[in-house]
Amino acid sequence: MQTTLTILVVDDETSFATALAALLSRDGHQVDTVENGNAALLQIQARHYDVILSDLRLPELDGQDFYHLLKNDSPDLQRRVIFLTGDILNPMSIEFLEQHNLLWLPKPCSGAQVREMIQQALRDA
Repeated sequence: MQTTLTILVVDDETSFATALAALLSRDGHQVDTVENGNAALLQIQARHYDVILSDLRLPELDGQDFYHLLKNDSPDLQRRVIFLTGDILNPMSIEFLEQHNLLWLPKPCSGAQVREMIQQALRDA
């Protein structure tokens, strides 16, 4: 894995986003956080990101719509999106993740799981 990555965390749960950003910052990465898909799209236009960690259930623009817009606007990033979601009992969420063969982790997850998934996203991209 690269020494320093630029990572965007997209999550409206402030405590989760802050904890994840702190964990990844301690690993030496540059981390930005936003609360919804619209803000993420704006942030992506302003800065290059190596990896995006996103919740599925977001206000304004949810994770699925964010992914589809990202796929059209920044296709190079689409394989470096990792979804972190607590919505695993929703069959539509699982169908979306499986249909697009996306990387994802259920919330809550460990720091080790997040780090491993980031490495996988970088290898697969």
